[in-house]
Amino acid sequence: MGFNPLLNAHELTPVSTDHLASADVLQAQQAVVDADVLSVIYQLWWMSMPAMMKGFVDRVFARGFAYEAHNGMVHGSLR
Repeated sequence: MGFNPLLNAHELTPVSTDHLASADVLQAQQAVVDADVLSVIYQLWWMSMPAMMKGFVDRVFARGFAYEAHNGMVHGSLR
């Protein structure tokens, strides 16, 4: 897949029309939107998901795509 799991500083800003996600993130997000069902299966690594999986989740399911926050409340917003 060639996906880079490293979250960089500019990705901490929520996705918007003024701030677009990277091409690899946009491709993965489109795959999520197009899916009828999404199953994630992984082995536990120190009682959590492996670092590569965590990086994928952090980058793909980002604020502005998977959720929004307004007035301290978080709302789901998968496009």
